[in-house]
Amino acid sequence: MPPRLYTWINGKCRTDDGGGMETAFVEIYVDDLKRSVQEWTDGFGFRQVATARCDAGGWASAALRQGRIGLVLTQGFLDEHPAQLYVSLHGTGVAHIALRTPDADAAHAASLAAGARPAPALDSLRGSRAGLCVAAFGDVVHSYVDDATARDVTGVAAALLHDDQTPEAAGPGLTRVDHFAVCLASSRLDAAVAFYRDALGFREIFQEFITVGPQAMRSRVVQSPSGLVTFTIIAPEPDAVPGQIDDFLKQHGGDGIQHVAFASDDAVSAVRTLTDRGVRFLRAPGSYYELLTQRVTPKSAPLPSCASGTC
Repeated sequence: MPPRLYTWINGKCRTDDGGGMETAFVEIYVDDLKRSVQEWTDGFGFRQVATARCDAGGWASAALRQGRIGLVLTQGFLDEHPAQLYVSLHGTGVAHIALRTPDADAAHAASLAAGARPAPALDSLRGSRAGLCVAAFGDVVHSYVDDATARDVTGVAAALLHDDQTPEAAGPGLTRVDHFAVCLASSRLDAAVAFYRDALGFREIFQEFITVGPQAMRSRVVQSPSGLVTFTIIAPEPDAVPGQIDDFLKQHGGDGIQHVAFASDDAVSAVRTLTDRGVRFLRAPGSYYELLTQRVTPKSAPLPSCASGTC
């Protein structure tokens, strides 16, 4: 692999070959760790690579891997633990996204200089360089890690920084995190886009105004310079009839991540395998696929397979 040169300019990471930031792992706060691990391993085909428990601190975690996807599941047992507080407010959900960068210290410093708010260190990563965290939106936090961090930190997530990331020999074939879908109140959409642009050096690559009958929403997509970390940020149109985004914000108790999308080299095969493993998929209305061809051209999976529920 050719060497990469990295420079931080006005808070933005520039590289000579488009490399750089990627998702190191995603931490999900859960209400039942044992059940959640079973769902991700038996249903989605992840393998467990590490566990940790701290009775005095009131938490337990498990690290899971599939391809380049790293997950940390954390349950809090004490009322004051962040995981327990999160679950009591929002239910099970994504609370922490670790971003791997060429230079975690520089990335963290640049984010703070650009106005990002510092966030406390998390139990999933421990060590002298484990506190490189910033607040993102809602109760979601980003941490920065790099090769030096991987050598320094301990904690359950450290296993994911050292673990083999080659594709699994068998299983559903999920390879990496494709994107995160974020739902925000309409008044915070512009600020969220500005945060990722100014504090993390992302660029806005797409925006769209979507109407579904009397419902409407705004969608803006930001992406890291590497192209490997993408957030689709969605907010309801305040003057429209309330729809699914409003429902999420109400049920979740505020801004948060609605879903995490996983990539696969063969989406149709992955869905079939996951279905056989007991994973249930939502059915999209037929009109979705009829309108889809007006927006994108599928590169691999044929639309008839998707519309029939096998994709």
